[in-house]
Amino acid sequence: LSKSDEQSLHLATRATIGPGLIVIALLATTPAISAFEPDSLFRSLWPALVAISSIIALRHAIAGLALGVLSAAWLISGNPVAALRETLAEHLLPAMQGPWRVGALVFTLTLGAFAGVLEKSGGFGSLLRRVLGHGHSERRLLGGVFGVGLLCFFDGLASSLLTGRIARPLADRAGVSRERLAWVVDSTGSPIACVAFISTWIATQLSLIEQGLAEAPFEVEPYTLFFRSIPANPYCLLALMLVPLAILTGFQPSVMKRFRPRMPEAQNSSAEAAPARVVLIPLLILATSILACFPLLSDPIPNVLSLTGWREAFSGSAGPYALVGGSILGLIAAVACFPRARRGEVGTAAVHGAGSLLPALVVLVLAWTLGSQFKALGTIDHVSELLSETTAARWLPLAVFLTGSAMAFTTGSSWGTMGLLMPLALPVT
Repeated sequence: LSKSDEQSLHLATRATIGPGLIVIALLATTPAISAFEPDSLFRSLWPALVAISSIIALRHAIAGLALGVLSAAWLISGNPVAALRETLAEHLLPAMQGPWRVGALVFTLTLGAFAGVLEKSGGFGSLLRRVLGHGHSERRLLGGVFGVGLLCFFDGLASSLLTGRIARPLADRAGVSRERLAWVVDSTGSPIACVAFISTWIATQLSLIEQGLAEAPFEVEPYTLFFRSIPANPYCLLALMLVPLAILTGFQPSVMKRFRPRMPEAQNSSAEAAPARVVLIPLLILATSILACFPLLSDPIPNVLSLTGWREAFSGSAGPYALVGGSILGLIAAVACFPRARRGEVGTAAVHGAGSLLPALVVLVLAWTLGSQFKALGTIDHVSELLSETTAARWLPLAVFLTGSAMAFTTGSSWGTMGLLMPLALPVT
């Protein structure tokens, strides 16, 4: 090895060993923590501390949550052998039961397959090129990217990957830096997925709301609560207003202005071009099907000609069934609209799209499991008692915000942040 290679290997080894030692130390301390009194505050908080520390050290949401689950199981059962059975029988498998949780898993996989089929169809590229016409105006390009990002309301990750990949060569030709393009893509895809009533993020949040507020002293309807939260979501709403405003005025922060457009790359003629209708029709069917399934799958069926009837449909128990039923109809429409000449690619595209969301579902299942373990350890009761004695309730949102900000910044995982904080913060709230 050259000297530079040896230095790189040394730095990589140090970067791996350090976090690994932290994780080993946390797990090695767990048996000592189990000796604490069952009603000890520190004992009940230990799994959360292990999860947060591991996520920050390893920068991996799945590994951190899994270690939190492992430490919680050890504290509950008393030994590592019984911990595995205890976790599977009492927490993990029961956590995957119920309409909202099973529905979240099926809906997310179906919507992932739907996104994969739409991306492979090539219709989004045709749609964006139609918006641009024959010109390469910077404002028109970014406006088109913003519009396509709004259409990709069903998943923030799919929106970023799909829109960014399509628009990158067009941005090079229009003289737009890729850094500015990335800002527009992400600041559109993530916020719209957070406030759209049909998205993989919403299915995750609804299932966590259902679990976290299962023992609340008031009736909880996850979809109703979600709709009521949208006006109190300033980040997403302001981002969706800021992006078109920045495009229209040409505003760029000074840091972004330092980046320069890249030279256009030679592009082969796309064999995947398809009419824009191959994505517009499935998107329309997806949205209308889910909306229609809410009243149709309610028991009893409400009056759809009145606002009260729709309110009853969304506040009833039809939510998970409507999401699954509507997403299946949307997937069928996406397959039916797929270009006939390449129909053989549909299966691979659907499997790839669904598979891309498997890590997110693992995070979700681990979050459910950890939430169940928090209840068994009395974590929620201890934290609530501590906060009631030391902190006014109005400061709780700020505490959750700061904790979530630190986790998101250090790990880069929105799913991991939601997966750890929502099972802990919602019952405490």
